Amino acid sequence: MLRTLTTDLIGRTAELVLDVCVGDPEAPPGPDRERRRRGRLELTDVEYLAVEPPDPRYPYRLPGSVQVDSCDADPALSSRYHMPEGTFAGRLFVTDWNSFIHFSARNATLSWLEPE
Repeated sequence: MLRTLTTDLIGRTAELVLDVCVGDPEAPPGPDRERRRRGRLELTDVEYLAVEPPDPRYPYRLPGSVQVDSCDADPALSSRYHMPEGTFAGRLFVTDWNSFIHFSARNATLSWLEPE
């Protein structure tokens, strides 16, 4: 679940606060399977960050966090940019919007914001 997304255009950074699924996918349905932990994903040396607008047919105006799933980068988008050696690209599918958040950066760091 994505809670916040902030960017620093001059510093070329982005920060995502997420509730990361850390549950056991093999566990039966319930709290052990659906357990989440809040974390901060920091992207540095950002090459690009593109947030697609929500699909107007989806209830994107509802308050609260949104469900995201990580995906490989969209080759049609990433191929438009010069990707310096050592950078990576990816995207997040925003289920509640039926759209994507695309990014490329040199570094990504995940830090936990709450104890296990």
